[in-house]
Amino acid sequence: MPACPPYAWSAGHTGRHDGVVHGVTVIPIPAGATSIIWVCDFYWRSDNSQASAFVGAELLDASGEAVLPVFLVAGNSTPIPSATHTVNPIPAGAVSVSFVAAVVSTTIEDATVDARGTMTWAGDCDATPFCGYGTQIKPGVIETEIVTAALITLVLLPLDLPFLEVIFGAIVGLTFNTGRLCSSLPPGIPESYSGARHGIYPVSPSPADTLQFFETLAWPEFCECVPAVGPAPPPVPPDPYIPIPPDPYPFPDPPIVTCSNEDICSTLDIIVRLEQTINAGINQIITMLRQLQGQPAPVLGYHRGRSFAGLSGLGHLSMASGAVGVRLELTTIPARAGSELGDRTLLYETGWMHVGGPDGFGPRQYITTTPMLIMPIAQGQTTVSYSLTPGVVASVTELLANT
Repeated sequence: MPACPPYAWSAGHTGRHDGVVHGVTVIPIPAGATSIIWVCDFYWRSDNSQASAFVGAELLDASGEAVLPVFLVAGNSTPIPSATHTVNPIPAGAVSVSFVAAVVSTTIEDATVDARGTMTWAGDCDATPFCGYGTQIKPGVIETEIVTAALITLVLLPLDLPFLEVIFGAIVGLTFNTGRLCSSLPPGIPESYSGARHGIYPVSPSPADTLQFFETLAWPEFCECVPAVGPAPPPVPPDPYIPIPPDPYPFPDPPIVTCSNEDICSTLDIIVRLEQTINAGINQIITMLRQLQGQPAPVLGYHRGRSFAGLSGLGHLSMASGAVGVRLELTTIPARAGSELGDRTLLYETGWMHVGGPDGFGPRQYITTTPMLIMPIAQGQTTVSYSLTPGVVASVTELLANT
């Protein structure tokens, strides 16, 4: 255990008692210190028979308030014997120490007090306590929420951990108590998720373990350290826990198992690890499938289906259920329609189209060239609505995915 370096202190005051504490020196308590031993080995007071003096110390919290007063030495003689005082353990919340030397005089004459000594810390001074002044919920955060897909995304997006969405899907609907979570440091990783740092995830974790795993990752998003006040050093936030995604590709070769009654546990361990790897691969596949839900299938090729010619004015058409796009061609363009020469010629005031379905329609697509494609279109959007300006005649062809 690394030793904590000693601190040489001093405090002094010249004057009379005026109700004000003089000679104050404040130093921070080093991280990892668990106890303090003060030694006052030099004390001098000027020869004023009507004056006395005292030397003391206080342990202060982050706001500068006294947590514990410590009386070291007092008297009206010169010099006085050395004094020793021990505080063990250091009270919770104490972050700094102040030394005080003051004169208490009943005459108009000034007196002087001077004291020096050493202060020795005990503990592991290489240790860094996280959030040494406590923890708190961030401003504006709701204390109790229900776990939703949006909340999970909010936590995972800054950490770049989208692959965990499928795992945390198991806790959607559970209560997420941010106030309780932020009252202390992160709860830590449950045993069942101890392999997550290496890309290994449990096969059938309990909802409680999964919620604790989520809370540990969510702590930096909703919680923070209580800041330091005054001369105290700034708090150190806890290190974030960063799991890694499973890497199922390529799957490892099956282990070569030698039948033996003497080493069954090793064989079972190999089988369990192989099962965990396969499970991680399945989880990744499920994640990708969930991400693809509701997205249009990739169009690897298409061909033309039915055509609807001689369209004018307003109307709508029903496409085949397998339609992936629409091709529109203007067969008549009146002279009043504006145009701008280019590659392709840009058209104005010819009309527009909408593509939609039972739940509604997407934004209008202005007809700015001919022929014109609208693709891909989402699944279930099988209605094409057109609005053509006077004199414009068009034909529409449905585009079907290759099978």
